[in-house]
Amino acid sequence: MTSHAHQPATQARAILKMLDRVEPGKVTTASDLAAAASVPADVVSRLVDAKTLFRPSCTPWHRVVPDNGLIRPAQTDGEGFSQVALLAAEGVQVSHYGEVMLDLCRADLTATAP
Repeated sequence: MTSHAHQPATQARAILKMLDRVEPGKVTTASDLAAAASVPADVVSRLVDAKTLFRPSCTPWHRVVPDNGLIRPAQTDGEGFSQVALLAAEGVQVSHYGEVMLDLCRADLTATAP
């Protein structure tokens, strides 16, 4: 782990930089995002859970799904944006019980950034 891993602001910037690489129609998991940003997964989870700090138009928090691909269909942020609705608007198929097929829409964060 890099030396910046202990600084919250630096961690948040690294996470957000990697999250910005997740294109519309793709998703990532907290574990994948943590590995790509070289930070602990619990830091990613806390940041994503604090999604009320972000506006979906600026930060695509909705593209982070649990490692098993199951999201809570009724989950919304402080502004009432539904994760399922935001994902569906991007073309991500979510089953009626909240499962995202990770093998079909998982972003590759190991690829070199453009």
